[in-house]
Amino acid sequence: SDVFQAWVKRRKSFGNPLVYCSYSTFWNTGSRNIQPLLDLFGSRQDLDIVIGLGGKTQTMAADDLPDNILVMDFAPQLEVLDKAAVAITHGGISTINEALHKGVPLIVCSAGHVDQNGCMARLVHHHVGLAASSDPINATELERLIDDLTGEQGVETRPRVAEIQACLRRYDKNQSAVTLLRTILNEQ
Repeated sequence: SDVFQAWVKRRKSFGNPLVYCSYSTFWNTGSRNIQPLLDLFGSRQDLDIVIGLGGKTQTMAADDLPDNILVMDFAPQLEVLDKAAVAITHGGISTINEALHKGVPLIVCSAGHVDQNGCMARLVHHHVGLAASSDPINATELERLIDDLTGEQGVETRPRVAEIQACLRRYDKNQSAVTLLRTILNEQ
């Protein structure tokens, strides 16, 4: 996306870790989950964030946001994940598959829909992500989880994510991503 690439170009000189937050394309995400992110990243100029709203929540005016925050109706997820240090998700399998394929550890803030709690439990069990316990998202907890994955705890998580990434790339590209991830996670 041109908007994302232009934002990256402006932010590149700062060298901040990029956090990607993907909201559901199936479920409406209320402002109670977005505002803590805006508050946290508004005070953390050492981190950049791209928030993809999934088309279910009204986009905020860009003029009202600090330069390190980009909010989009639909973020170019694979492009963002190519540059991301951490991905935040509700636990949908598509974002999980794509983040792991790109080698990005996850923070899951499950809304409890469908398989989200199970996906979150598996990510934590296999040491490729962390679970948030607050609902709505709590800025203090989220900051700790991001710092964990970009700091000391990330030292343990990143090699495990790289192992899963390597497994994903070895399998036949025609195989269903959901079947593939379930196979990999059950083998370990």
